[in-house]
Formats: sequence, C-alpha cells, structure tokens
Amino acid sequence: MEYTQLYESFNTPDVQLVVSGWPSRAPGTQGYHGDAAFTRETLLSLVKTKHMRFVVIAETNHDNRPELVGDGNILVLRVINHDKFHVYPTILTWLNRFPAIKHVTVHSNFTYSGIAHFILLVPFLALIKLTGRKLSLVAHNVVDSIDFLAKQINITNKLLVAVLNSGVRFYNNTLGMILDHVIVLDIQGKKIMQSYVPANKIVYNPHFVKPRNTTITMNEAKQSLGISSNTKVLLCFGFISYYKGSDILAELFKKSNKNKNFHLIFAGGPSPSLSHTKHYQEFFDRFEKMVSKVKNITYTGFIPTNKVGMYFAAADLVVLPYRGLMGGSGAFSYAVGYGKPAIISTPMHELTENPDINRVLCENKLQSKDIEFNLTKNGFNDVLKIAENKTLLNTLTQVSEEIRTVRNIDVITNQLYDEVYAPDYHAQFISRPAFAGLHS
Repeated sequence: MEYTQLYESFNTPDVQLVVSGWPSRAPGTQGYHGDAAFTRETLLSLVKTKHMRFVVIAETNHDNRPELVGDGNILVLRVINHDKFHVYPTILTWLNRFPAIKHVTVHSNFTYSGIAHFILLVPFLALIKLTGRKLSLVAHNVVDSIDFLAKQINITNKLLVAVLNSGVRFYNNTLGMILDHVIVLDIQGKKIMQSYVPANKIVYNPHFVKPRNTTITMNEAKQSLGISSNTKVLLCFGFISYYKGSDILAELFKKSNKNKNFHLIFAGGPSPSLSHTKHYQEFFDRFEKMVSKVKNITYTGFIPTNKVGMYFAAADLVVLPYRGLMGGSGAFSYAVGYGKPAIISTPMHELTENPDINRVLCENKLQSKDIEFNLTKNGFNDVLKIAENKTLLNTLTQVSEEIRTVRNIDVITNQLYDEVYAPDYHAQFISRPAFAGLHS
C-alpha cells in the first residue's frame, strides 16, 4: 500500500510529532514498557479534549504497518529498532518527512539500549533543535545521582559511579540549553531540575490517573484466583526489578511469622528494559526461586490488560516497596485509578510532597508517615497491621478516590496543553478533518 497521501495529510503545522514507545496493537500483548501506555493515554486525552493531531515515531513490533488511532488523529509509525545504533539517524530521517511540523516532544525512555544511547540522546536532541523546531522532553525519570541505581544497572566500581554522576549532571545542564520545555511528572523531579534548567522551561505536570472500574467484587476476584475470601491480599503491581524492591518485599513476607492469613501477589512480568542483561536475569532467577517456595506468594508474570482489573479487585492493600523514587509512579497511579488503598516505602517519601497529594492527606487528617513503611521486618509488620485495620483502609480508599479526582487524566492533560502546546496551537486547525484512508 502506498502511504504517501497518509503522510502528507499529517504534514501540517497543527500536528505535533512525538518520539516515544507505543503499545502493541495486538490484544493481550505486553508491548515494551509502561511509558508506552503513558504516551498513548496522554495523546488520546489531548485528541478527545483539545482535538489535537499527532505523529508518533515508535519502536518496531510484530506488525510495523502505519497505524491510525484516536479516530484517525494519531498516526503511529513503527520505525525505530531500539537495539541498533542507527536509531537516531532513523528518527531524524522520518522527521524530515514532516517538514511542516514545528514542535517535537521526546519521551526520555523511548529507547532502552543502555548507557551509549543515553549519552547519544544529548546530541540527538541538539540536532532536532537545529532544525528550527520547538523541542520538549518528557522526563520520566529525573536524577542527579545514580548511587541508588548502581545495582539496578550493575555498576559496582565506585570511580565509574562518580564519573557517571558527573555525566548525569552535565546531561541535566545541557537539557536547559537545548530544550524549550522539560516536563517532569513529580515534585522531586522539579526540585532536581531547578538546579540545572531555567525555571521558565520546567513544566510540572503530575503523573495522571485514569479512572478504572472493575466488574467483579473482591470476593469474586479472590475466588477466581483460588484465594479464600477470609485471606487478606497484598498486591505489588508492576515490572519485577531491583529498583522497585520486588526482592525486598518477597524476602520480608517470606520471613514474617505473621503472614498466615495473608496472600502476596506480584502482578507483572520481567523488566523489559533489563531482561536482556545477564545481571538482571540472575536477579530475576533468584526472585522466581524465592517466591516459588512460599505457598502464599503468587507471581503472575505478564498480565494482559483485560486481566489487570481482577487483581486490583482482589487486593485489600496495594504495596509499593521501591528502593527510591525517580519519577511519577505508574503503579501508584494504577492503584489510585482503581480506588484502592495504597502504601509506599519510606524511600518513596517524596511522593507525598506533591502539593495535590499532600493536600488530600491533610484533608483526611493523615500525615505522610501514615502511608509509609520501612523496608525492615518491623516495617513489614506495620504493613500487615494496616491491611487488617478496616478503619484505616477505608480512609486510604477515600484518599485514593480524591487523588483520582484531582489527577484525572483529562484535568492533567489540559494543564499540559495550556503550558506546552496552546501558545503555538491555532484555532483554525481544530476543524481539520482526520485522514479517512486507513482504519485500525
């Protein structure tokens, strides 16, 4: 099929070009990472509420035909082979096919090919800027030190860690010179970036929450999973990784002498960004062996989208045991989206410093310490006590429901539109009809 007409229909100044991951079109498949779903939901919301149009440059998949979504207002081009070093020239080549597009947004995690690609990201962004386009970066992960991530990426040499820390700070400084906007998803990211990027270039746009509903009750969900209705279910949702503390939570649960009436579910597959590395495979093998020996721990592996709701329905409490925080938490947003009570590890404390979350906690007469737990034996016993405290669970449920309102996806993306896109987006483009020659 000849796609020239399709491409030309999107080669207009009102269209925004986005470089990001994008979920697979095949039902029940995993795609590559959570950030792909983040991009999809953001753009669909902007199409719905602001009638915007987008070209998305995404990674190759099992089916690389151009895809139209969002009632024909989003053109997805799967052209990036993220394991190859020609990824950046490929993107620039496709950028040249849309010379009328004046604004490019790059998502920081669009590629997972290691440190070399991370280093090349700066000159890549500079080359886009040299084309005269406006340039924004959605910074999913913001750090100025990799100390707590060293084991995650298998770097043990202290000198190398110091060198990389200097490189991260250079990277952050360079962003301030190249970009028109740095979009951060939490208040911690904003605080870090303020040391490197001019304040007028930083856009604080909290990680959105998409309201989600389940069609089954908690008891029905537990029954479907073979769990007694009298058993309290703890749910840890998301990819299995060192950074997210999956191993710590499994170990604490295993060693607890108070877990008899509890069932712990790890709902999520291996980390797609690390699964090809030897050190991660060793970490994951240890995790699988550990949980397989504990009868009241379930590891699900990857969960198809249509099954996720059942696991949240079954959960009495969602537990997030991260070793640190470096951006908005997708797992937390999922828990809030389902209106489930959730608690976080103390290394995630900065999450409660986001003004909207802090305000909701205060209105419910809670302090940050009331939804945090230490990654220790005693801290885990506190988790079990919370799971059995019906009054506190009801309050935490109310907290989630209120955060779900203030962070509703349409509210958050409207704020994004006002701060990033509105200044250059003209009303005369809004009525432009979508391309009708391809349906997906």
